[in-house]
Amino acid sequence: MARRTNKQIAADRVTISEYYLQGKPQREIAELMGFSIGVVNREIEAIRQAWAESPLINFNEAINRELARLDLIEREAWAAYERSKEPREIRTQSGGEGLPARATISRQNQNGDEKYLRIALECVDRRIKLLGLEKLSVDVTSNGETVLNADVLHQIMRHMDARTDGGDSD
Repeated sequence: MARRTNKQIAADRVTISEYYLQGKPQREIAELMGFSIGVVNREIEAIRQAWAESPLINFNEAINRELARLDLIEREAWAAYERSKEPREIRTQSGGEGLPARATISRQNQNGDEKYLRIALECVDRRIKLLGLEKLSVDVTSNGETVLNADVLHQIMRHMDARTDGGDSD
């Protein structure tokens, strides 16, 4: 592969960041871009570094966009799960040569489709990772209650303040 110009690198990073924000795996991004996985990995690290060094409001806008997307996917997953629990109509037809035709309709109750629950759970997991909550510690009180420690609460409050200050200016 010929050496890319700075202009090409910048354009490639825009495309890679779009694929990355869509949740595409690095292997797929590499195939789509015609790069090795190593190149894609280095470009994503450069993109993440640029995001981290950019003004905080831009980073918060990116987080807000991702949170909104996760919210939409989770809402759709829950709605699909609820629909999957609705009774199913089963139509049968009997009869035939010389016999009177007879159609019956029965309703069968269903358990919800667990694939939609897995999608909702994945949204929760990604939201936790996006907000950095998996790294937070908790304290257990003497009566067995689990509470976030003060540092964790302050970190969450700062993040929530930054989210509301950053706004949803899409």
